[in-house]
Amino acid sequence: MSNRFKNILIVICPPPKKNGKPSLLMMARVRKTIKLARKNNYSKIIFSGGPSRRNSVPSGSVMGVMAMQYLDKDLLMVEKNSRDILHSSLFCWSLIKDKSPKKVTVLTGRFELARARYIFKKTYKHLGVSLSFEYCHDNLDIVESTYLRIKEFVKLKKLQWGGIR
Repeated sequence: MSNRFKNILIVICPPPKKNGKPSLLMMARVRKTIKLARKNNYSKIIFSGGPSRRNSVPSGSVMGVMAMQYLDKDLLMVEKNSRDILHSSLFCWSLIKDKSPKKVTVLTGRFELARARYIFKKTYKHLGVSLSFEYCHDNLDIVESTYLRIKEFVKLKKLQWGGIR
């Protein structure tokens, strides 16, 4: 295989359950990843997610193992140090910058999409890659859905007002 990654999918991984097992959100994103991988010709798929406050299991590793059952393992990479979307954008870039990527697609949850779009566009704007975004339906109940919408709105506004430092 060439030393270049022309078309890359970056999957922003939600945290696993407290016991380290895959959450419903993780399973939904792995299914969406498989669907996108079958539809598109990705050079690499990067699962990005480190340990969370709830446990020390990197979410990128959990999702990478889940995806190995369905996708070629040479296609997969794991970034397991990030703790948020900003870290994911920076750590993933450090993995791909020497590979001359042309197109990067970012897969995240529906509620995180606006923040992910803002962060990746700001951090990748000078790098000359084409960015696109996909989201995965999270199938949450109305209370959790409302909570996440408000939380993401506040996080995005903080970034827009305070900037990325």
